[in-house]
Amino acid sequence: MIALVAMTFVASHGAGEQAGEAAEAGALALLQGGDASPRDAAEHALDEPTRKRATITISGRTVHVRVRPRLALPIPGLADELAGEAKAVAGP
Repeated sequence: MIALVAMTFVASHGAGEQAGEAAEAGALALLQGGDASPRDAAEHALDEPTRKRATITISGRTVHVRVRPRLALPIPGLADELAGEAKAVAGP
């Protein structure tokens, strides 16, 4: 049981890290301008299974990414509670 709790904690922390990387990738795409889509950049920063558990929102020059962790404990609603969130702003 302790191992499952530890794995849940690690998965939650990893979701936050992944959200941060994706948000930064999206903000960099906004800064670069051109044909680069910030949503595509954020999605490509995540691996395929994580993309299915991610929500990417772009508002003006702000990219917000929320990633629900993949958990070993099948407790309803737990992944939503432990989701990692990150916001990156492209410039002032």
